[in-house]
Amino acid sequence: MAGATIRSVALILVLTLSADSAAESHAVSLTGEVAWPGIAPGAAIEGSPDGDVVTLEGMVPSAAIGPATVRDAYRVVYVSREATVGRFAVDGLSAEVTYSCIRAHADVVVVRNMRCVMTGGPQSGRVNMPFGLNITAAKTVSIEDSSFDGFQWQTAGNRYWNGDGITIERDVAGVQFRRVTANDNTDAGFDVRPFALMSDVSASGNCRNFRFWSGGEVGTLTTGDSIKRGGTSACSGIWLNGSASGPRPKLHIRRLIVRMTRPGMIFEVETGPADIEVDECDIQAPAGTTMITFEKGAGEVRLGRGCQVWKA
Repeated sequence: MAGATIRSVALILVLTLSADSAAESHAVSLTGEVAWPGIAPGAAIEGSPDGDVVTLEGMVPSAAIGPATVRDAYRVVYVSREATVGRFAVDGLSAEVTYSCIRAHADVVVVRNMRCVMTGGPQSGRVNMPFGLNITAAKTVSIEDSSFDGFQWQTAGNRYWNGDGITIERDVAGVQFRRVTANDNTDAGFDVRPFALMSDVSASGNCRNFRFWSGGEVGTLTTGDSIKRGGTSACSGIWLNGSASGPRPKLHIRRLIVRMTRPGMIFEVETGPADIEVDECDIQAPAGTTMITFEKGAGEVRLGRGCQVWKA
């Protein structure tokens, strides 16, 4: 019988997952050197509707998760706040969840070939604010060839509606995205607080497809429609946090692709001024679309070839 093995310095735990069985339900808490090298093709892991599939605790020098398919889980991986993790790597994880795929912190985080989808409709309440990938602290983060879709939350109409595909917190020193998408989330597709390096990224159907808090250096970026499902936030394709005092955040996009079917804002800058530079644009958007809106003080804007809104 083909199977998956989770190895630890302190223990060896074998999960037998047959290719001809429907699914095996389990939840494990691990510490030490952790490796999850894979499961038989076609096998699946049945998650818990109110718990985590894998929890990392204590001292974890390295952890490797995937390839695996997880379904009907509340959350796939949770790194305990008290855990000390060296390298956390995910490769080949496909998951359908009702709340979140991964909440983690580590010195180094690497995510590749991940498909993360929320099912079961919007969450509600103040506790379960859903997100696909949430990195709370790291020295470096690399995310490649992955997607995070459908993380939605609803509450009273006079409150802020959360729900992000990807959330990278400010305690991350460096983050890179390559070939990553985030669609149909209530709040942001990409919510990135540190300065970000990106290439071949795409988002559509979020209230704010991209949220840059500290600016970024981007290759090709594609933004589609921004959709407001409720709450107090204004929606836009690309949101940038300006600075009323101190250095202005800078966002440089080498190639911007816009595919909008409804009028809206392509860029929105809040809080204070910020600098925006776009080398080249390919824009299809209807009449009434706004290129850039500054809420508090304008920064420097440099727009290159094709950066004019035209009717699709």
